[in-house]
Amino acid sequence: MSPNDSVDDPYAVLGVSAAASSDELRRAYRQRMRSVHPDTKHGDEEAAKRVNVAYTLLSDPARRRIYDRAHSAQAAERSGAPTICPVCGIDLSLVNSVEDHLHQHRREPRHHCQICGRWPTTEVTFESNAGFLLRRARYSFAGRVCRHCATGVFREFQARNVAFGWWSLIGWFATWFYLARNLIQYQRLRSLKTPEPSDPVIERMLKGRPVLLRPSVIIVWLLVTGFVIVSNIADSGPNSPRSEVDSSERSTHETVLGWDTSSCVTMSADGWRAEPVRCSSSRADGQILAIVGDVAECPESTGPWVEVEINQFACIELRHDDSKGSATQLPVESEWGADGCVAIHPDRQHAVLVPCSSGLAAGIIVAIVADAADCTSQADHVVETADNQIACIDEWGYSAPEWRVGACISTEDGLSELVDCASDRATSRILAIIDDTRDCPQNSELVFLFDRDRLDAERDPLAVCLSSAG
Repeated sequence: MSPNDSVDDPYAVLGVSAAASSDELRRAYRQRMRSVHPDTKHGDEEAAKRVNVAYTLLSDPARRRIYDRAHSAQAAERSGAPTICPVCGIDLSLVNSVEDHLHQHRREPRHHCQICGRWPTTEVTFESNAGFLLRRARYSFAGRVCRHCATGVFREFQARNVAFGWWSLIGWFATWFYLARNLIQYQRLRSLKTPEPSDPVIERMLKGRPVLLRPSVIIVWLLVTGFVIVSNIADSGPNSPRSEVDSSERSTHETVLGWDTSSCVTMSADGWRAEPVRCSSSRADGQILAIVGDVAECPESTGPWVEVEINQFACIELRHDDSKGSATQLPVESEWGADGCVAIHPDRQHAVLVPCSSGLAAGIIVAIVADAADCTSQADHVVETADNQIACIDEWGYSAPEWRVGACISTEDGLSELVDCASDRATSRILAIIDDTRDCPQNSELVFLFDRDRLDAERDPLAVCLSSAG
């Protein structure tokens, strides 16, 4: 290196032009250091220091840009042309010494990006957290960065929030706050100019991938999605409780879909069960007139009715048994009166009027009274009519249950009534008939005492010992 090389001209120190690239600067630096390094045969320690200072200045893009602007201003001053300070923007013709003015700027701290060293920059603060059930880790970044570096930090912190922020109780709420706050901070960067010097390759590296395309976000949410899918498959399996419920609901729904006024039915032998069929079918015994919530709402021409689901009843009009496809309908009695015939529902609480010639007729009305106590001994069954009267019915082929060991009773609403043990109303079975409650067997679950004022001494015992009907 010649003694005339000046540290004020780093290009001259390295022996390169002002347009030299970073690779050319690096090669020139290495070549110079090989000849002036103190450890070499003809080394020069002072020259090596100047080479280091020159390369340190020119290898920093921001500092090199400032130097180039200042050098151009000094050259313009020496040529007598008016110039503007590249740093503060004042007219350099108004200062005493351009060199001193620019040197003062070089001594001032520059607000360069603390990540890439470029400018312009701004102060930003980003926060994120990661939840681990009962624990939570919190992360924060506060500093001065350029637009591209801020984008990279923003995406990194938002990705951590989206992927890991939700997995703790506090983190669930904190994550929403951090996501919103980071987004507000990021919006401030829109007004920031593109950092200089510009390098598209480096900028893509600094910004990184978008939040939703980052591996951590993709992996975590794929795992969550997979867990949800596997759980749903397990819940919908053939042996799962939910599958049984859904199957039951589906079966009920499909059954109800067939119960409409455009369908006909085929009746069971007892006349109280039916199955929807097409009216053109040879199995059709009757047509559905209406679907109601109370049997009292059935039309007058209704024969039997069936319960299709809870509180839903199908009112059915019967056809001739010998012509199941014809349009001729059986006449149905419309008024409750003596000598009328009825079909009695298996629950033994309801009945409908039918012709006495019908195969469904199960008994004849003996009398219509206001109180069941007014029925004669000939009547062995009573039902309430639509107009709140009591129909006393002589049920054909029916023998009333007797008070005996093994018989079943219904104790619904605190009242006792002998019922068929096969009936759904049977709640208890008689273990013993006694006059003293102390005589009940040890396995008795209930003792039922009769009201003495209503006691029929000839038919009713004083007390019975009961067990479950099952």
